Amino acid sequence: MRAGLCTVSAPLAACSPAAALPPSARFLALHLLHQQTLYFIVQAKSRVRELYHQTCRHFAQQGMLDTDLFGLALICDGEYLFAEPDNKLSKYAPKSWRSSHSHGLDANGRPALAFYFRVQFYVDSPLLLRDETTRRHYYLQLRLNAASGAAGEHATHLAGLSLQADLGDHNENTTFRPEDYLPPNMRGPAALRIMEAAHRTHRGLSKNEARARFIAEACQLQEPVNAHIFRLKASKS
Repeated sequence: MRAGLCTVSAPLAACSPAAALPPSARFLALHLLHQQTLYFIVQAKSRVRELYHQTCRHFAQQGMLDTDLFGLALICDGEYLFAEPDNKLSKYAPKSWRSSHSHGLDANGRPALAFYFRVQFYVDSPLLLRDETTRRHYYLQLRLNAASGAAGEHATHLAGLSLQADLGDHNENTTFRPEDYLPPNMRGPAALRIMEAAHRTHRGLSKNEARARFIAEACQLQEPVNAHIFRLKASKS
């Protein structure tokens, strides 16, 4: 895609004052796996593939070689669904965004339309991930999957490895958010003690090594940590 034909801006770190924007311009938010958000200026006629193109350019500048493993998703009824590249962004937007006189911002000054940058295509081995930026984002997706309950009985072991990947060697003064590592039913004192004990066993492992080991172990599990899960819905008769 030639840059001159793209109707989606390069990513912004914040929603800039909208006074100078043409009436057709809209703000859009893209939530990343490391809990940061990028903002884009788009048109109602802009398509998903244009947003994806600009997102991939952003990550390519950070050294990501495997951008094709990732996609842009929305939350629909509590489930992440990937947007079709050829669809217009307006197809996924609430009416308030499409007819907005405030450039797509809600009453709190936030974009009324938001996408999520997530792994769409999973690999069988971490050896297929060609750079550290890809591995970091892939790892964050697997950590999120495990914390949502996909890891089953392996959750505390993987959580200990995650703590090594994120924080380095165990320290009694280190704090973390249990919800980033364990599913809701495994956040009691006993599970936290097991997780911290697992963390101690990985002392000396570098953060990059722990991240790679986490991905490798997740790939070997029968539990669907290394996969995108779709909810089954009853068909209407």
